[in-house]
Amino acid sequence: MRVFIAICALALVIPAFAGSPAGAGSSEIRGKLIQPANGPVSLDTGSTRIEIRADKDSDSILHDHRLAKLDIALHGHAIDATHFQLDPFFLKPIYAMKDGKEMLVTYYCDVCSIRYYTPGRCSCCQEETRVDLHDESGEIQSKNK
Repeated sequence: MRVFIAICALALVIPAFAGSPAGAGSSEIRGKLIQPANGPVSLDTGSTRIEIRADKDSDSILHDHRLAKLDIALHGHAIDATHFQLDPFFLKPIYAMKDGKEMLVTYYCDVCSIRYYTPGRCSCCQEETRVDLHDESGEIQSKNK
């Protein structure tokens, strides 16, 4: 009887973990960030302005003034025609376009050679980190070798 209960419990739990965490059903929008002094960040897609909703870490990236001049690609889900919910931060939803390729927005300390995923000062030397557009495709290839 215990085996039967365990099998039934597994049958109920396994489907909850079957979905892909990498943004299954996620969509993408591209444009330029509009970063007001107060309030939420928006994305100007050229034809419409979409308000972006994000978690704390993603919001800190969206408010980084150094990204204002870049073409940005955001991954998430449309709430309606003028609102977009970013995927959770751990899914890496914020990219910048460089040479027609999506590059992950990261931050790098040149002094300590430490990569960060949110803007701010280096935790080691306290110097300001710089925006570093990071190509993840090389990492994936090197891991498979």
